[in-house]
Parts: sequence; C-alpha cells; structure tokens
Amino acid sequence: MTKLRFSAAAAAAVVFAYAAPAQASTGFDVSGALTTSGNLSITSQSAVNADASVVSTVIGTTTEVSTSTVAATYGHAGVINVYKTVDTTSSNTTTDSFSMTSTLANSSTAQSWAQYTGTVSSSTGGTFTMNANAVTAGIYSTTTIPVLNVSTANLPLVYYSINGAAFTPFTSTTTQVGTGSTYVTSNSVTFNLGSAPVSFSVFAYAGAGTTLASLDLSMTGTTAPTTSTSSVTTLVESVVIPALPVPEPEVMSLGGVAFGLIALMRRRERRNAAVVAA
Repeated sequence: MTKLRFSAAAAAAVVFAYAAPAQASTGFDVSGALTTSGNLSITSQSAVNADASVVSTVIGTTTEVSTSTVAATYGHAGVINVYKTVDTTSSNTTTDSFSMTSTLANSSTAQSWAQYTGTVSSSTGGTFTMNANAVTAGIYSTTTIPVLNVSTANLPLVYYSINGAAFTPFTSTTTQVGTGSTYVTSNSVTFNLGSAPVSFSVFAYAGAGTTLASLDLSMTGTTAPTTSTSSVTTLVESVVIPALPVPEPEVMSLGGVAFGLIALMRRRERRNAAVVAA
C-alpha cells in the first residue's frame, strides 16, 4: 500500500488560482485553485465556466376552438370570429458545465502531488446531478510482477472529497498512450448540487519515479425535468353578418302617417267611451 508521506523539499506548495466568477444566474459556476508539491510547477492552466442552456422537449399539445360574435345593426355589419388556441406542454432541462486544464512540469522524479480545491455555486431552483471527471497524464514508472513476468504501471492515486468529508478514491480507468510508458488515467464521481454551495477537492498523488504531466477536471450538471405550458391563439376565420337595411325616406313617411292614424283612432275610442259612460 502506498503511504502518502512527503519529504521536506516536496512539502512546499505551488498555488495557481483564478478569480471567482459571479454566481450563476442559471446553472452553476465553479471557482477554485490548483496547488502542487514543491517539485511540480504549473506551466499553464485555464478554467472555463460555460453558459447554461435549457433544452425544451414538447411532450403534448391540446387544441381548443372558440368564437366571438358582434351583432349586426342598422347600417353596420356584424362579424363572427373563429379562434384556435393551441396549448403546448414542454419538458425543460437545464444543463451546464465547467472545465479546468493544466500542464505540470517536474523538477525531480521524487513523489509529487497536485490538488484542485473549489466551490460549486448555483442559484437555480432545481437540483443538479453533477458528474465530475478528473484526468491525470504523465510518464508512469513500471514494475515487473514476479513469476508472471508482467510489467505493470505505477499509476497515480486520485481521490476526491465533497463538503469536507474524508477523501475517497475515484473509480479509475487507465489508457496507455502509444507503446511507451505514457498513460492517461480517468476518474469520475457523481453528486447532487442544490441551492447551497458545494465545496470539493480533487487530489492526485504520484510515487517516486512517476511523473505527473497534467491534472484536468471537468464537471457537467443536469437538472431534473420541469414542465411548462404556453398558449398561442390565432384567428382562423371571420364571417361577416350583413348590416340591417336602413328604411328609405318614403317608407319612413308612410310609417309616420300610419302611426298618426293609429293615435287618432285611439283618441276617438277614448272619447266615445267617455260619452257612453256619461
């Protein structure tokens, strides 16, 4: 078992940090710093907080037809309007990502380490399921297994810690680059990110004879789907109701005469009724 002990010369740490970004208005952002043992120097480092994106998928639609009527009057046409309203229900998922890459240089083949410590902050109401992936690359020393006569690489050990918990080994997969002793070791872990910030640390350790050439980190996060409904109303058809005809002047005059005759007849009826009563 490899013991995590360091010489006094390797105890001095080299630190490379970048300014913390403003807290994400949607999605999440990561801020942090990369430190190394004294025999490692950071020749380059870059960190990118990508813009969050919302992916919407239509999961259902409903259609409703309605009408509105304006009645026709004398001289004014009416109208019947037919409308179609389509309600669209969508499933919405927010995704976001962060990446950090670095290049390391060794001043000796003594044991060495690199550590990235950071904070993940989010203002999105939904909870992100985060996947963190750490990749180390370098020239790893080899050991020959007795009897089997098989050569095996002395791979670096990579650990992670979430919110100050004890360090836990990553689940690793290792790929040899070419036919030499250059290897890339990939590690991943999944955790949840709510509205409260999450602190984390990724620690890579290489024994004597193994050279760390880089420590890269990527994080991707996805919220659980939420649903939303939008409505769009369009005018499908308009049917005009003809205006009521306005009477001609002659018709109006005859109508006035007729009303006058009716009024005269009723006056006479009242007068005759009064004479009979007397």
